[in-house]
Amino acid sequence: MQRLSEFRAGDMTRNASELFDAAIRAPVAITKHRKPKFVLMSMDDYAQLVRLASPPDGLTELVPQEDDPLEDWSRNAPGSR
Repeated sequence: MQRLSEFRAGDMTRNASELFDAAIRAPVAITKHRKPKFVLMSMDDYAQLVRLASPPDGLTELVPQEDDPLEDWSRNAPGSR
């Protein structure tokens, strides 16, 4: 697994633009008490991750169907109404 760039939780407010710029390029780890706790990534990276985690065509009937998390997000995103 590739090593993620790390930002402290406090950087979410102090250096938000730098953190967001880094997350657009590649997922970043958010640390709390020097331990990675969260990952921040672009929506494109998240969509690719969801697609890669989905079962191949033809096998979907074997897996219980759930709502698409991207559709849920876009439906509930601020300004989507």
